[in-house]
Amino acid sequence: SNPPTLGSGDFSIEVWFKRKRSSLGWYDTFLFSKWAAGAPGTNEWGLNFGDSTSSSNGNNLTFSFETAGGGLYGVNSDEILINTWYQAVVTREGGTIKIYINGSLRTTATPTAVSFGPLGNKAINSVGRKLRVAYHDDISPTNYFSNVEVPIIRMYNKALSAIEVAQNYLNNKKKNLNKNPVKKNDI
Repeated sequence: SNPPTLGSGDFSIEVWFKRKRSSLGWYDTFLFSKWAAGAPGTNEWGLNFGDSTSSSNGNNLTFSFETAGGGLYGVNSDEILINTWYQAVVTREGGTIKIYINGSLRTTATPTAVSFGPLGNKAINSVGRKLRVAYHDDISPTNYFSNVEVPIIRMYNKALSAIEVAQNYLNNKKKNLNKNPVKKNDI
């Protein structure tokens, strides 16, 4: 089956994860993405670890994306601790991006990119990109893996409400998240 694309409509991405160490560089920061290094800079997105300026190689949870019309956008949230389980949910409702951590709204933004303007209803298509879990890209000669466990991933074609995010958190937080994590080659 084809991996989902985000498009110009509302969506939600939910990921449960435990980070096992800090990133060493830009190449091992991705948690879940459709990003392709070296490819044209459109139609890409990633939930990754960045710094307070939404760049790579930091400890803050960041949702970065490029739109079909161009422009790099980033929404930065809380610092993520090592060896701690988290639920992260990113929603898009119109031109607004929200990031929830462990069932609580932590960041709301209406991102704007220099020369490209606000996100508005621009498409984030990720057309032709492979869906990656804890993995950056097929960069020759080395593939880059993040040191993170990811047992649950959910994508929705709607923006989850705060109540739905909190319900998902409460319904899953007591489960044994160490059981059957997604491996880097499963998707």
